[in-house]
Amino acid sequence: MTYLYYDSPTATSLMLLCVSDDSTALGNWNIWSLPANVNGNQSDPAFADFPSMTVTDNGIYLLNDMYPYGQGNPKYVKLRVIKNLMF
Repeated sequence: MTYLYYDSPTATSLMLLCVSDDSTALGNWNIWSLPANVNGNQSDPAFADFPSMTVTDNGIYLLNDMYPYGQGNPKYVKLRVIKNLMF
């Protein structure tokens, strides 16, 4: 699962990636917090919205529209790829 968090006063935007260790919701969950308001090592005053996620044998693909704080139109689309190290 993926969730989004943002805080406008501090210009903090996070993508939260949640992974269960088994096929039931009652299992153990690991949660990673990935900064959404950076591109590489450059900060960008934008927040992530409209998340989508795809999982394949090769990795996890997170896609978000990036919006500037205080404006209505998206700036760009961000794709983050997390390589699957299990295979």
